[in-house]
Amino acid sequence: KTYSKIAFLLIIILLFILIFKILSDGFKINSLTIAGIKVDGLYLKLNEKLILDIDNIDISGISRSEASEPISIEDIERVIRRAIWLASFFERLDIQNIQYANDSSSIYFDGKQYKINAPQALAIFELRNDDNDIFLNIDTLKIKQQDIDVKGSILYFKGDGVFTFDLSSCINKRNDNVINIMGQTDFTHLNVVLDTTNLDSIAILAPYIKELDLDVYDWMYEKSN
Repeated sequence: KTYSKIAFLLIIILLFILIFKILSDGFKINSLTIAGIKVDGLYLKLNEKLILDIDNIDISGISRSEASEPISIEDIERVIRRAIWLASFFERLDIQNIQYANDSSSIYFDGKQYKINAPQALAIFELRNDDNDIFLNIDTLKIKQQDIDVKGSILYFKGDGVFTFDLSSCINKRNDNVINIMGQTDFTHLNVVLDTTNLDSIAILAPYIKELDLDVYDWMYEKSN
């Protein structure tokens, strides 16, 4: 029994050495499919942390349930913390193309900043834990269809369950149409302070306000005329 335990321990040690050697040298897989997910051009290497490059991930074959429950603040927090924990293992993560349905996106992480390029938006941001709190620093958030650019920071306080935000946005890349948005929310109550540059006309805001709230749109434009 003693010899069996020693032999088993040696096998485990040799296995770890072999895995470490393979990761240190780096290896590439041209194509593989796992649970309906097709991966092409995977390269994995271990330096101080992992480096993972993937040419393409096709997830369009994954079936999706039609019914879905409302997302809670706890769900959002759990997903964010898992993403931060997972990213902590990587020195670099580069997925050049994620294919789903008729759209595609890309993800890049350099060990500090994330860059996500999706059909609707381009986002470059830093995401980290400060004790139990979560800090999001937005370097770039471009809403493509509306041509809106957003920068700023969002902080989630775990103890109070409160999000505070300090953001600035501009429309059509015009620095004379800047809107500063500061406030906080616990997803039950919302406190917001808006500060804008001087606008010759609020007509530029019309399509966005109308899309968000038709009653506010009607009231605002009645008062402005």
